Amino acid sequence: MSDVLIAVMLVGVIPLAVVALTLVTAPRLYWRRVARAAQLAGPGAWVTGCLDPTNPRARRVLVVDGAGVHLWRTSGRELKVWAWPTIAHAARGPVRPFSSLITYQGAHLSLVDGSSVEFLFPSGSTLRYPPEPLADAMRELARYGKG
Repeated sequence: MSDVLIAVMLVGVIPLAVVALTLVTAPRLYWRRVARAAQLAGPGAWVTGCLDPTNPRARRVLVVDGAGVHLWRTSGRELKVWAWPTIAHAARGPVRPFSSLITYQGAHLSLVDGSSVEFLFPSGSTLRYPPEPLADAMRELARYGKG
């Protein structure tokens, strides 16, 4: 009987515990890394966690400062920058992450070359996209005349 119990533990319970632990700790780690990236951004920069819908599994950091809008890894490494003169305007609207059937409200940056960039702003759990972080981002973009 004890062999069956051990087998059930190994096959069923332990993997579920690992999944549960990951779901609890991953968002905390992500937001801790966003806070650390905010320290790297320097004074006057507005920083928040975001999601690039073209790669929804990769959590990113959005930095808005006097130079423009920056997309960073959570390590603080800059992936992309859009200087203010290259941004025509910003608007909120529906954004659908790659390979998802569901759309969420997100931010659209229309660039002067005719292309656009979209961002989603996750909640603390990183499983939802509530309106408050989007409203904060739009307010910050409007501060630079792009909202």
